[in-house]
Amino acid sequence: MNDPARPSATDGLGSLAEALNTEPFFRAVSADGKRKGLRLERDYWSLLDMIAREENVSIGDIVSAIETGGQNASNLTSAVRVFVAHWLDERLSGLRGRMSPSAVNGLVNACPSPAFALSAARQLRFHNPAFLRYIRMTMPSEEVEHVERRLRLQIDMNMDELLRELRETDRAFVALGFAIGINERRVRGRLNAVLAPSWTEDMIIGYVIT
Repeated sequence: MNDPARPSATDGLGSLAEALNTEPFFRAVSADGKRKGLRLERDYWSLLDMIAREENVSIGDIVSAIETGGQNASNLTSAVRVFVAHWLDERLSGLRGRMSPSAVNGLVNACPSPAFALSAARQLRFHNPAFLRYIRMTMPSEEVEHVERRLRLQIDMNMDELLRELRETDRAFVALGFAIGINERRVRGRLNAVLAPSWTEDMIIGYVIT
């Protein structure tokens, strides 16, 4: 039997391209008490509406700010498009910083109780000192140096199902069992799993409760 075809790296880009709304749409806005007409693609109008809500201003206020920045009427439409791109890039850069691996590591290490971050591939990404102490107490005869290389960690739920439940439901966390093992020793416990704010890969943070 042939293996199912794996999704191409460009499949997601293709889906986005199919969803583009490139039809220009004329709309008049009020800027500095004057009516100005702009012809922009509908997707740009949707983004301008979103930016206006986020900034608690009107679209007219945005257009006025762009004009005040030195853009004249002949290239105002292009300036609006560039403004939207810069606004999104600025927010995206901030979001990436708040969802970096170091940010996830910080959340794990800020917890005074045993905690760790586990990737979608079930690889141990981060752990805090309390987690090492937990292993020392439950496995006193085992060497815990370089634990991430030797530790076997399993959770009592399919990882894809856990990630989907954390994303698509209103549950802030999922309580489930887990097992850790080093060499021939194995210990079971309970944890609360939350979705890690990770940009680069899917991860959960497990907070050990027993």
